[in-house]
Amino acid sequence: MTSFNEKNFERTINGKQTGLFTIQQGELKVIFSNFGARIIALIFDEVNVTPAYPDLEPYMSATIAPYHGATIGRYANRIAKGKFSLNGQEYSLPVNNPPNHLHGGPKGFHHQVWDVDNHTDDTICFHYFSKDGEEGYPGNVDVTVTYTTTVNNELQIAYAATTDAA
Repeated sequence: MTSFNEKNFERTINGKQTGLFTIQQGELKVIFSNFGARIIALIFDEVNVTPAYPDLEPYMSATIAPYHGATIGRYANRIAKGKFSLNGQEYSLPVNNPPNHLHGGPKGFHHQVWDVDNHTDDTICFHYFSKDGEEGYPGNVDVTVTYTTTVNNELQIAYAATTDAA
């Protein structure tokens, strides 16, 4: 069975506390960090089926594992040359995968401390509010990601977001 020292995942980042959270049902157990609303370990039948690091540092690194298991955004994938147009206005984003902008930028969703809105034995709901202009994107975005383990040893993921820009 994979175990983690919870203290290795505790940090205060921008005034918010990080930590580990676990959900489980049947033979499926999932361990999360609220840093990036990320999966740290997915354990089935007492075997971790995901590569995992023993502390938060590699996940915080810009080069080792910044996206590993994380909720990424505002945009998934690359935006060519870090530029896009919306309603006739051009936006410039940080280039973090030259020559492109990748997965929401260097301080995207993967690099934020998310709030835990709900946590039960089999469900966890993470919440993040991305302010207008964050990483160069227009509009405020209110995001929730809910993970649930089922009696069939499934992990269900539900994303929801609203914005005041279109």
